Amino acid sequence: MDIEGTEQHITVESKGESVVFVPGSGTSSPYADWFEIQQVLTDDAKTVVYERPGYGWSEQTDASRAIDRLVSEMDAA
Repeated sequence: MDIEGTEQHITVESKGESVVFVPGSGTSSPYADWFEIQQVLTDDAKTVVYERPGYGWSEQTDASRAIDRLVSEMDAA
């Protein structure tokens, strides 16, 4: 998914209320880290693993990493 000019990897499993996994800094693959938990929750919730620019399969970005930019990107996702 293109978000503000950067291709970002987002995995969605749909059902029920939403649960969004937004990993902290330092993990190389949020999708791999959260895959098993995401699968367990899919029967009861819509689950989303959001990989910020530079993590997992999302592209790198030269854009500011200021909090307002991070929030804007996640909101767009």
